[in-house]
Amino acid sequence: MRLFPITLFLFFSCALPLKAAWWAENDYTWGSQGFKKESLSFFKTVSSGAVIGLNAGFFKNDGIYNDETYVLKMPLLYSSRNYFLSFKPFYYLENSDIGSNAYGGKIYFMYHFGEKPSSFSDDDDYTHLILSVSAARQQTIVLRNSLSKKVNFKEASFEAQVEKNFYNQFFLLASGALFRSFNGIKQTELQNPALDHSELSFMGTFASITDLPKHILNIQFARNLAPKEHSHLYFGLSRINMDNSPNAYSAIAGMRTKINPKTSFDLAYNWLKFDNISTRNYYKLLFQIFF
Repeated sequence: MRLFPITLFLFFSCALPLKAAWWAENDYTWGSQGFKKESLSFFKTVSSGAVIGLNAGFFKNDGIYNDETYVLKMPLLYSSRNYFLSFKPFYYLENSDIGSNAYGGKIYFMYHFGEKPSSFSDDDDYTHLILSVSAARQQTIVLRNSLSKKVNFKEASFEAQVEKNFYNQFFLLASGALFRSFNGIKQTELQNPALDHSELSFMGTFASITDLPKHILNIQFARNLAPKEHSHLYFGLSRINMDNSPNAYSAIAGMRTKINPKTSFDLAYNWLKFDNISTRNYYKLLFQIFF
């Protein structure tokens, strides 16, 4: 599931009370150099606060390879009054064109801090502390001593976020993530990596980043336009530092709104600039429906 982080709690706080037995969403991204990414997700409530999901998707990374990379995920979600918890295992099917596959998981925990009554609105302010830990094992081709061979190596990331709501009208989130690769793997050795690192932490871009990142800093802002309809504009800026490949700046602007009580969509634009590489542009359309 690829929701903009600042809307994650808003999504579940409005989704679960609907008591929908299940819902679905389609997330489609396209952009520079023939990039395409699409996923279809189904979610089912199993209790008042627990949700289980199934996600299948693919991406074709900037038209470099002929084949798509396919991904399967099964997110498990639990929401209570004071915290939100999720676990998302994922599996990348082996791509015959690039000869790589991966699997791993992400644990995401959000704590809801004390409320302060607001004279501006009937809704209360809140603060969220969000922590996530991710790990993955990837099999891919490396080039060492002029010889190509498949190797397995591990990766991990840690992410921290703080989100603040003002009068239930303005939302500000700052986050940072650290990445680590193991088994002596270097970015310069990798030939055909498949893992999209947005599986591990929020990357601040719609592009699939398969090169090894080192750390990321993000700041995001959202403005609620119509609280009763859960419509808002959001903006984000990110700095992505890579391991021996060009660093990047990213900016996102989008709008998420409900068409009616059971359907909503998210339309967004992403500007991405790698050092010494021309600007890239990406677009996302996410459609969601409750049953």
